[in-house]
Amino acid sequence: MMANDLKSVINRNGVVVAQCGYGYNEMKKAGVEAYGYIYHGVDPEVFYPIQNLKYNGTCESKVSILKLDRGIEGKVKWQQYDIHIAELINGMKGKYIYGMVANNFGLRKQIPRLLKAYSILINDSKQIKDRSILALHTRPISISGVNLIKIVHQLGIQDNVVFAYSAFGTSGWSEEEMNIWYNLCDVNISASSSEGFGLPTLESMACGIPNIGPDCSSFTELIGNDKDEMKNRGWLADIATIHQIQDGSERALVSESDLALKMKVSYVEKDKMKTFGENAVKFAGKYTWDKICAEFDSVLVGMK
Repeated sequence: MMANDLKSVINRNGVVVAQCGYGYNEMKKAGVEAYGYIYHGVDPEVFYPIQNLKYNGTCESKVSILKLDRGIEGKVKWQQYDIHIAELINGMKGKYIYGMVANNFGLRKQIPRLLKAYSILINDSKQIKDRSILALHTRPISISGVNLIKIVHQLGIQDNVVFAYSAFGTSGWSEEEMNIWYNLCDVNISASSSEGFGLPTLESMACGIPNIGPDCSSFTELIGNDKDEMKNRGWLADIATIHQIQDGSERALVSESDLALKMKVSYVEKDKMKTFGENAVKFAGKYTWDKICAEFDSVLVGMK
């Protein structure tokens, strides 16, 4: 259906531009003659590395955090905290942060597979369990998505999981606050079954954060799959199986065990993490919005 819609645009003298090389190749397979592909951009004045992250007094708003509170007398409940950004920084200090930014909508993001991978990781290593947090920037419960709180308890990882969100899902935080969020994380992770592009991947890279993602779709371009591993920006996790959904599209389901392995490697391989972070900043620097807009300008000029 989408291929027919895109062909209709071309038949009306329009131009189709893919978001990445993967999308461009998929269009070619479907008989859609795309102009080419142009990546999304990132604003280097908004997303950038912060050395020795400390609160500098510039974010005055509060953000919402949901975490388990054992309280007094052993009572256990999930408690929402509307906290200042300084409290967020201090509350995660000293922990290894596995971060994720995604919308809890449908099943495409495969957040349950990420939760399962993390449970495998911390059940295998007491040290990582004691020293890490899985920080999910998403709504924990969504009528259009998954009850992540229920899954977290089923897996027994509730003490290691924190949710960050707002009234508008993953939006609602300012860009400045999101920059701090990315910089809080040691590594940015996705278990998504498919991405047209994956803007959190590029934004986190602009902050110098290495990434882990499935070996599929645009992740292979953004994270990198060079045979010389030290040229990449992180790790790609193996695909367990390909799942076909109702419209005939295919979705790649990441191997939970291999995703857990890559998460463990990121914790252990400090030198690689440093190199991947440096590579990430250089990569993101090629795709600033001024450069991307110039590419789109060239397309529009060619249409005249």
